[in-house]
Amino acid sequence: MRAILHQKLEAAGYHIIESNIPELCIYYQTFEDKVNSILLLDSIPPGQLGTVKFNAYKTKVYDLFNQKGYVNIDLLTLIITDDVQGYRPIISQDTSHWVIDSTQNRLYIYEYQPSDYYGLSAIVSELLEQSNRIKTPMQGKSSIHELIAFLKSRSIINLLMIVINITIFIILEWHGSTTADMEFMIRHGAAYVPLILEEGQFYRLFTCMFLHFGVTHLFNNMLVLFALGDLLEKEVGNVRYLIIYIIGGLGGSVASLIYQAGAAQNTVSAGASGCIFAVIGALLYIVLVNRGRLETITTYGLVIMIGITLYHGFTSTGIDNMAHIGGLVSGFLLACILYRRRLKTPG
Repeated sequence: MRAILHQKLEAAGYHIIESNIPELCIYYQTFEDKVNSILLLDSIPPGQLGTVKFNAYKTKVYDLFNQKGYVNIDLLTLIITDDVQGYRPIISQDTSHWVIDSTQNRLYIYEYQPSDYYGLSAIVSELLEQSNRIKTPMQGKSSIHELIAFLKSRSIINLLMIVINITIFIILEWHGSTTADMEFMIRHGAAYVPLILEEGQFYRLFTCMFLHFGVTHLFNNMLVLFALGDLLEKEVGNVRYLIIYIIGGLGGSVASLIYQAGAAQNTVSAGASGCIFAVIGALLYIVLVNRGRLETITTYGLVIMIGITLYHGFTSTGIDNMAHIGGLVSGFLLACILYRRRLKTPG
């Protein structure tokens, strides 16, 4: 990718200044007393860079051109990385940078960053299109580096949650029945109000989030989680996604507990639906913040999906609607706290 970028920038009239760091170089154009410069950081691991070094590199660029007599200096940092999330805390306070995800061949521009830089957007878009054309699927001969890069491009926490839910279901089915034996489900961590309130077994508010009543219950939940969880994790990052999933799911469990205790119901409850509705609630907030759209999801579509799902729950039996509502509200509130800026892709 860097070689192609070099060709395109050179063709556009940019000159290059190499540095003693192979992963770092400067491209620039001069116009009388003005300089348009690009600081290129290519595949530098975030852990080896840090905010201090990042700012120091930018200062050196300004100093370099100041020494050459230029006063009007524009600078954009162009970062090529396979770890977009790792860079976010480093560049969060910077006002002029773009990020290229080398695993997905996508250009990301943070909100409040320049949407174009002297025609560079068209150059990078053409670069990524060309890179996508020559990119081949991973084969058996792929290196460990390629495998790691591929895994980084996926939503690891979301996939991990799906794997955990499926694994627990298989283990329980192997040793008993998740549909016909409620005592079996209670013994293995399902939520049950008398045991939680009278025996103090509050751990059930957590363990119940990973249990399911039958393969249909599991399949429906995991299908929704696979689609929406992946989108949310890419938007908020791994750690924030895990917080929303777990804390939001616990919010659903607590809401269900409060409702059942108040209504004197002793229903056996389990399922990841509280967590899933926390994901949906967080997405709803993010879509609203981003003016009604996030990739293929719109506010209208998300609200319709929420309405249909809740309606189905209230008109059906055996569905813990309060867990849905509690998860939805918890996820929305957590997103209010945790979500900062949306990454947007130009074009």
